[in-house]
Amino acid sequence: MKVSPSLYSSKLPTLETVNLVRNTLSEYIHIDVKDVPNLDRVAHDIKIVRDRSDLFIDIHLIDSKPESKIEQLLKISPDFLAIQFEDMNNPESFFSMVEKLKDTNVGISITRKTPFSDVDRFIKKAQYVLLMTTIPGESGGVFDDNCLKWIESFRNRYPDKRVHVDGGVDDLVSKKIRNLNISCVVSGSYLMKAESMIASVMKIKGIPTEERLTKYMLPVDHIPVVESSCTLLESLSEISKGLRGFCIVRDKDSWGILTDGDIRRALIKTSVPAHILKTPVKKIVNYKPFSIDHQETVEMLLLKLIQEKFDKKLKFVVLTCYNEPVGILDFSKLSRS
Repeated sequence: MKVSPSLYSSKLPTLETVNLVRNTLSEYIHIDVKDVPNLDRVAHDIKIVRDRSDLFIDIHLIDSKPESKIEQLLKISPDFLAIQFEDMNNPESFFSMVEKLKDTNVGISITRKTPFSDVDRFIKKAQYVLLMTTIPGESGGVFDDNCLKWIESFRNRYPDKRVHVDGGVDDLVSKKIRNLNISCVVSGSYLMKAESMIASVMKIKGIPTEERLTKYMLPVDHIPVVESSCTLLESLSEISKGLRGFCIVRDKDSWGILTDGDIRRALIKTSVPAHILKTPVKKIVNYKPFSIDHQETVEMLLLKLIQEKFDKKLKFVVLTCYNEPVGILDFSKLSRS
């Protein structure tokens, strides 16, 4: 199940929010557009998202005349666009929007007050359906458990339709709906107010918290190891051979992590690349990477992420035994579990 944090639920500037979201395991970013005269601000914010991340753009358009926004939507070309059915003065315009926005997955969004029979032909034409479990466009709503039966009945009636769910989604709600074949959930205040968005996204995805991290571990034997006296060029060569994007660096009684990104940043900072390639890697090694004992559970990993308020880009975690590296936990592998 994919996760789409709601951009405008954040109290931070757009750039800071995007930097935060892109560091999690989220795939999309959700943008609510309600009763605005034009999409100028949205276009500006989407440019920031595209310049600073690889997140898919997920727009929820709540407008009495959504067809009036077609020209701007064609320029923005969002990946997903859900149009709120109940707010449309002319629902028939939905069909023309589907035809014109060929590069966008156009969906219909409905609330519980609309019978499925009233929107059946719209649902069949839509490429996906956004089921709203709170008031459309308003952040901070609470998921009503009666919505669970509603989602179940939708899934029974339309078993093959792609479904997104938005409204009051947190880790407990996601647990209730996860087995209903939901493609994506939108989450606003729960994620934006979290101590650690990474940990909260992992909880929404339902990563098994009781399992030990060793189940997902890549043993250290499969990771390149170099001495701290190695040059950047030598280390880069080992990283390339290992095909992992990083290596472990040994320095007497200590150890650290060196990524190809660390080397790239070091090259950018110097005006003499040829010289720096001969520099020992110990000058740029991260000797305090995020790490945790290999016998701990996924739940303890989440707690540590929350306690340390960790929200940096994190592709992997170093697993240790008596403070020595024994393996690597790939976050993408954990997410796919």
